[in-house]
Amino acid sequence: MHGNTVTLTQAQASGETDTLTDVELVRFASGPSLAIAYSDAEAVAHHLVRTWLGRDLTAAEGNAVQNSTGATAEDVLTLFRSLPETIKLGLQDKTNHELLSGWDTDPTIIRIDATRDFTGGAENDQGYLPLGLAINVDGGAGDDVLRIPGSRDDVYLEFSGDRLELTQLSDGAMLDLKNAEMIAFDSDETVAIAHNQTEGILARLAHSFFDRDATVAEWQLGLETLHQPYDANAILDWFQQHASLQALSDTDYIQTIYNHTLGRSATSDELNQQLTQLESHAIDRNWFTVEIAQSDEAAAHLIGSVMQHEGWI
Repeated sequence: MHGNTVTLTQAQASGETDTLTDVELVRFASGPSLAIAYSDAEAVAHHLVRTWLGRDLTAAEGNAVQNSTGATAEDVLTLFRSLPETIKLGLQDKTNHELLSGWDTDPTIIRIDATRDFTGGAENDQGYLPLGLAINVDGGAGDDVLRIPGSRDDVYLEFSGDRLELTQLSDGAMLDLKNAEMIAFDSDETVAIAHNQTEGILARLAHSFFDRDATVAEWQLGLETLHQPYDANAILDWFQQHASLQALSDTDYIQTIYNHTLGRSATSDELNQQLTQLESHAIDRNWFTVEIAQSDEAAAHLIGSVMQHEGWI
């Protein structure tokens, strides 16, 4: 073991090595598999299932234990006793001592001591965290920014329950995120994480007006504005002043907003409809832009840059 990684060296003459990061189970062509546990709870879970049920943890079981923040050996024992397999074998009546005998000396379970839970405070936290230990990150209150090396294309993002799962495509290293407001990559790309519909529209407006992701500073300014009484027209005027689109004709303005927000040009019918609205003053340019940015099509097109999850703080 080297820090948070495990290096396997073949015993044969080749002496080839494999370095494992964020791996929980290694199966060999023959012989018992090797479990890598990052907490006592995980080690106990591996031991119980292997010793008494004669199998390895399933992916679902391992994920459940790993994501049970603060879980103890007692919690795992309680869960183990409730399994149908345990009940069928009559193991639920065994004492804790019997069930756990030898768990901490099992040579097929490697225990790595690592801090996997990070919780921010009420401040606007910002910084890098290591990938490779399936870290659980809770930004807490404040407008928090997780910085990531590389670019947006290097990771896969998906909401699972109340957490955003981030997986690094090069090696599978993972991180679970909660209560954060933005992911910022070294490539200057960002992913704005909106907590409600209004924040989602605001994040997409950066694309509508600027044809790019919102910067960290812009997103934090926008959130600070939304957290207090605000004038929506003043926000839209700010975008117009910084976008330099005022000199465009109505036709060019419409096509620019469509391309920036939806990744396509307006159809003839859409262009005529929007021109009619603008020329009749049924809507102005600012609120036309909001109309496009709040559409389902915009949300789908910009899903890689603007993600929304209700309930985060």
